[in-house]
Amino acid sequence: MAECPTSPPDAIILSGPDFYEAHIARLYGGYKRTQNLYGRATYQKDSEDVRNDAYIYFSLADRKWCVGTQLGACIKEMTPNQRLPLVLMYQAAGTEPDQSFPNLRGYVSWAANVTDKGPNYQFDHLLNLEPLELPAEAADPKRAYGGHMHIL
Repeated sequence: MAECPTSPPDAIILSGPDFYEAHIARLYGGYKRTQNLYGRATYQKDSEDVRNDAYIYFSLADRKWCVGTQLGACIKEMTPNQRLPLVLMYQAAGTEPDQSFPNLRGYVSWAANVTDKGPNYQFDHLLNLEPLELPAEAADPKRAYGGHMHIL
């Protein structure tokens, strides 16, 4: 079993099979650490296209780690005229609610809305989240103060 890290990774890579619908596949990619939310590490997808914004964050209302298109959204939250929930994945098991960053190794179970039909979550569908440490020249200098600052 891999040793559990004691500090949040600089980045997280989210990947999975290419046969998933676009609403899940658009989440694939690299997420950089940003400012903390509720005292926990938060990550924003590194994308130049704002239509592809996505976040890895802790939902205080649900007490779970989430991957979604709106920072801080609750699992069942939806916006008017939108079929998909704002939270597309959440960590169902494997992390204690008081952890300051998501557990990406060991016994971890993620649920994903793979069906594109409202909040209908299914478990463990070949999705992979891997921690990544950035070299010093690629890291944000503000991380010494608890996080990066590229969330707009």
